[in-house]
Amino acid sequence: MSNKRGFVREGLEGTKDAKEIFTPTDYFSVVLYYKLIKDGAELQPILPKRTEFEDAPVELAEGLDDIIHSMINHLEDQKIDLTRQDANLSDVNLFSFIMHDPALKKAIGNVAIQVFMRDEKTDYDSAKQRTLEVLPDLMGDFQEMLLPNIIARTMPQILKKMMMHSIEQKDVLRMLVPKVRTIGYEPVRKDGYIVGMGLEIGLHFDQPVVDGSLGTNPPKGGDDAMFG
Repeated sequence: MSNKRGFVREGLEGTKDAKEIFTPTDYFSVVLYYKLIKDGAELQPILPKRTEFEDAPVELAEGLDDIIHSMINHLEDQKIDLTRQDANLSDVNLFSFIMHDPALKKAIGNVAIQVFMRDEKTDYDSAKQRTLEVLPDLMGDFQEMLLPNIIARTMPQILKKMMMHSIEQKDVLRMLVPKVRTIGYEPVRKDGYIVGMGLEIGLHFDQPVVDGSLGTNPPKGGDDAMFG
């Protein structure tokens, strides 16, 4: 069978690709809901369909923090060294630490219901039924698209800081304490021209500076001469 989109197998005409259901922002709503569900907090409205993230709640950043920290722990447990050029971070099996968590399935389901009600102008019961039909595809897309995207935008920042301070991977969470500082879109440039906008997740790190020059007993008296 064929239509204006090309060949579509008979019996699958009415199916939608997961990417046609969720926008990128909707997947960030999943991260937000995952955090709220894990914390036992009340669910908020999903993020706007089109957003610059300027009004995103802090729980979204905290949810991303949790995913990044869990990923670092998982890499360490699996003996995958970030500093090796052949480290394979594209293997979706790396995300088993979150994909097997029932809270994620619940988060995706709750977001999907709101998305169907928003985009298809349907009632709750119909949206819930549609969600049950496509939930496996939405979970697969979360695993194959969003999670690698998060890792691709944050791990290079972590690796750069590790190398700069000669910090071993096992000490990253303790010494650097990476946390999401910014979420937004930045211009993508090619040959000096802006060719589009790309998602950026900026990280904040604690400074792993150990200064023993002051000693254990600070000098008595007034100002420390070390500081002028």
